[in-house]
Amino acid sequence: MSKDKDLERKLQLKMEEYKELGANIRHCGTVHFAQVTVFVVITAGLLAVVFNTGLNLSGAVIKLLEWAGFFVGIAFALILESPIYLWDHYINRAREIEKDLGYKQYTDLVEKKTFKVWARPGRLGVRFLYSGVIVFWIITLFIHD
Repeated sequence: MSKDKDLERKLQLKMEEYKELGANIRHCGTVHFAQVTVFVVITAGLLAVVFNTGLNLSGAVIKLLEWAGFFVGIAFALILESPIYLWDHYINRAREIEKDLGYKQYTDLVEKKTFKVWARPGRLGVRFLYSGVIVFWIITLFIHD
């Protein structure tokens, strides 16, 4: 195989990988959004049941549901890290490939100096949401009768 054909084949493979990385990055965003949506729905359901005085639930059942809310918050806060890790991995790989392809879609997505990777506004916002709900359930466990 000639050198030109070999180079062309390598670029073609990198182009295919780059397209797949783009799809994976979009998938991570979709998964992340779905996880937040499911978390909000579960939390809203627990809140509706725990604070609905018309249901006449026993104190033990209410405490169990409050603990469930707390553990759901912890679980989803931990689950959040998986799509974030994958997203970072795919972005970094796409940046590497862009050097050979002459693209700058992800390379120009430079981190702002004011934000560390863990403190990007979107990530921080979701982490605050989960943390706030966890703290809410902790408080509820101690003051709600």
